[in-house]
Amino acid sequence: LGVPARVEGLPCIRQIATGDLITGCVSEKGRAFVWGKIGDNAVMWTPRPFDWCGPNRQISMGLSHVCLVTEVGEVYTWGENFLGQLGLGDTTQRTNPSRVAVGGPP
Repeated sequence: LGVPARVEGLPCIRQIATGDLITGCVSEKGRAFVWGKIGDNAVMWTPRPFDWCGPNRQISMGLSHVCLVTEVGEVYTWGENFLGQLGLGDTTQRTNPSRVAVGGPP
């Protein structure tokens, strides 16, 4: 597997998550960073900030998709979507975060 190495360019991290092909984290100030394979062909070799959704509370990863929860409770997803796993009502892959409509109690 190799020797652990520091990921350069990241601030102090509050939370980290890994998927099969992707990794992400949220900094102590709520900034989200993602690296790895997003979607069919997009590969990011170094952490890329996703600032337009924040500040953020939590991040979660799937095989090759991301789910991000903001401090105000909004949910954003992006990446592969071949089974509708982004929760956006379709199977279209997204390369940028899209807000998920979260309903209230039934």
